[in-house]
Amino acid sequence: MFSLHRWLLLDRIEEPIVGELPNRKLGSYISGTATILFTLGVITGIIIWFPRKIRNWRQGLTIKWDANWKRVNHDLHNSFGFYSCIFLFMMGITGPQWSFPWYKDGLRKSLGTYQPEGAKKQTPKSNVSSVAGYKKLYLEDYIKAAEKELDYAGDYTITLPADSSDAISVSKKHAGFFAPAAPDKLLLDQYSASVLQRDIFRDKPLNERISASIKAIHVGEVYGGFTKILYFLASLVATTLPITGTLIWINKLKKGN
Repeated sequence: MFSLHRWLLLDRIEEPIVGELPNRKLGSYISGTATILFTLGVITGIIIWFPRKIRNWRQGLTIKWDANWKRVNHDLHNSFGFYSCIFLFMMGITGPQWSFPWYKDGLRKSLGTYQPEGAKKQTPKSNVSSVAGYKKLYLEDYIKAAEKELDYAGDYTITLPADSSDAISVSKKHAGFFAPAAPDKLLLDQYSASVLQRDIFRDKPLNERISASIKAIHVGEVYGGFTKILYFLASLVATTLPITGTLIWINKLKKGN
């Protein structure tokens, strides 16, 4: 399913289809281009909706079920499209970054969080000189130290140090149906479990929070199961929009003839 979504299953074909371009890239380019067109469709659909419906906004948000099928189809397209547009826009605007590096860089630059490839942040190190002054620590000790800083229910991810000077990396994600997906992170001295660096998500500037949540925004994990259900419903609507939109187009062609 992931291969179908990202590469249209073209990564399963060994021989290149177009020149020497890897099939995975070809599939990625196709899906990325389709997503950009999809996003443009969402934007233009809202632009079309507003001038006609802003005065009669209730009519634009309801379905007249007792009308003929053409009117019902038109109302389904307009009202369902409006209800789901914000979620469809967020899916679409974030998707192409996995297909096009220039899109990813542009998205980060527009958010003010772009960093050149290869740039690494300096991270604090454990105090190796004080090893003899501390007793041996276990995972439970690091979790206890993290609990003092991150006092809420959640799931831990602990990354052990690569060498004697690296810090222990501890991430914690909120648990629950309406839990935010973004984790809080701590760097702990591996010998004393003291906090060397805090990375609390809610304390970050808005642009950094958005940038760090691009994947969560795309797949609907921003607020756990709650937003996943909203995205699921919006995606169901998205599958109907091409059908109802095509029927509207066909009906207008018949009127023109």
